[in-house]
Amino acid sequence: MPHRRCVRHCGPQPFAEASAIKPMNPYAQSKLRAEEFLRAASPGGSGSSVTILRLFNVAGAVHGRGDDDLSRIIPKALAVAAGQEQRLQVNGDGSALRDFVRVSDVADALTLALDSDHPGESQTYNVGSTPASVAEIIKVCGEVKRRSRPGMWCTADLPDGVMLSRMAGVVPACEAATG
Repeated sequence: MPHRRCVRHCGPQPFAEASAIKPMNPYAQSKLRAEEFLRAASPGGSGSSVTILRLFNVAGAVHGRGDDDLSRIIPKALAVAAGQEQRLQVNGDGSALRDFVRVSDVADALTLALDSDHPGESQTYNVGSTPASVAEIIKVCGEVKRRSRPGMWCTADLPDGVMLSRMAGVVPACEAATG
């Protein structure tokens, strides 16, 4: 289960496995509850162990087979840079950071977890390795495809709520800074 944008951590970066996590949404809550359930189901005195791997944005190819899911940033940016797709929609200015981990490194982490023997213990590991901004990912994808397409990405479409406001007097109760 990739850990994507599941938890909110506003403390020092990078955050450690033992750092306090605060779920931001129901999906994040379910991830945290699953971890808690696994730890509770394996009491220390039973001799069984639990190893939890928190996978971040998994990327890369295995045996020459890449990820062709265009809903993910790297395949989409590569497709746009190659001219196979017209544009890449980005929310914001591209400065958002994500942590990526190569699929082969995930396989190594899974193997290590399966081979580790800590009877009666619960272990949690963050599996991520390469922080990068969305803009950096787009730039590197362009370099990989040896194409520079400066206008290949655009910001997300923002709604105009004027019509509803005029018709029904609907006005947002708060602004981004206060909401």
